[in-house]
This record gives sequence, structure tokens and C-alpha cells, in this order.
Amino acid sequence: MQQPLQGSPFSPIHSNIILDDLDKELERRGHCFVRFADDISLYLSSETAAKRVMQSITLYIEETLKLKVNKEKTRITNPFDSTLLGFSFYQVKRKWKTRISNKSISRVKSKCNEITGRSNGMSEESRIEKLMSLINGWVNYFKIAEGVKEKMLALDAHVRARLRTCSWKQWKHGKTRLRNLRQLGIKGPEAYYYAYSGKGYTHMARQRLVNMALSNSYYQKKGYVGFYETYQRIIGRQTSLF
Repeated sequence: MQQPLQGSPFSPIHSNIILDDLDKELERRGHCFVRFADDISLYLSSETAAKRVMQSITLYIEETLKLKVNKEKTRITNPFDSTLLGFSFYQVKRKWKTRISNKSISRVKSKCNEITGRSNGMSEESRIEKLMSLINGWVNYFKIAEGVKEKMLALDAHVRARLRTCSWKQWKHGKTRLRNLRQLGIKGPEAYYYAYSGKGYTHMARQRLVNMALSNSYYQKKGYVGFYETYQRIIGRQTSLF
């Protein structure tokens, strides 16, 4: 009986048991490779070598291990264009480094958008709690990547803008908005003008005085630390291995 190799619902433990013989075969042949569950990447010195090895390893998997290789997911690519477990790669002075892939950024952004959707009925506290649970896990996973500052700050700006939109919608009525704006330091006729404006939630959330009221520190007090601050805290408490 043939079992699918890639894209299957196997658990990582099941995959590790089944593919242990493949690991040993790759080691015997002296290939550089990385495998997590059924996700395997081999690293060769040239495209010619890659084509030869792909053919021979595919034959080994299908003939010896009786597993089916997914041809659509099996390809030869330049390291600069490849991704592995959410990371992409670049080279500096002939040394390879990892960074967060664009696809990983898009995925976490999409998850944040779901949590900060204006119509999901979440309270502010619940929304921030879910965001921080997502962020803590995501940052812990990608903390080994290089050049994360710019990407994480961009994610923070995006999420905070959506949080402001949610807050403005939840304040709902002009009277509530006026009271909250005044409590957050926005005084005088401007507070009244913004509170009773009939413009859309997203438009209002981008306004300078609303940004001043619903500042980064406002959300930090509510529990939203954000991607980059979480990253700095995690890196700061790591002990050096050397």
C-alpha cells in the first residue's frame, strides 16, 4: 500500500517513523538536508546535481519505501527563492542567513485581521488577549530570523490601526465618544467635532487626535505589547550559549 508523502494529514511523529529510513539513506549518500515531518529540503552544489539527486531520491522513496511523492510540491529552486518552515534565505559575505518569509508575514497579518474584524463581536479585552496569544507564539518561533525590526514594526502599525477602528466603533454613540475622548486628554470643540462626526470608522481611526487619544501607550496599558516589543523582551531574557 502506498502512503502519500507530502501534504498528507500524518502527524509529525508518524512521518518521523516512516521517513527514518530516508534520513539514513540521505546521510549515507552524504547529502545536506533538513526535514520536519514530511517537509524535506535537500541542498546541492548545482542545478545539474539537484536534478540528478531529485530523480534518484524520488525513485528510492517510491520504489523502496513505497511512498508516493507529490510531484506538484517537489521542485528545484534557487536558495534565494526557496522557503523552509516559514523562513526565507539571503546571503551576506558568502554566509547564509534566515529571515521571515513574505508568506509568513501575510499569514499572520491575515490572522490578526480576523481577530480585529469589526463585526466579530469581541470585547476589547478579549481581542487583545487573543492577539497577544498569537503574537507570543509567532515571535517565539521566528525570533532566530535576521532583520525582523522593520517587518514587526509594520505589523504593529497595521494591528494598532485596526484596534483603533474597533475601539471607535465600540464607542458607538457621540456622547460615549465625547466622554472617552475627554477622559483621554482631547478637550475643547475638537473633541465635540470628532465625537459627532458622521464619517466612517476607518477614516476616523486615522485622524490625528483620535490617534493621540488611542495611542500606543493606551493599548499597552490594555495589554497589547505588540510584535516588536515582544521580540525585544524575548531576546532580552535569552541567555547566551557562548
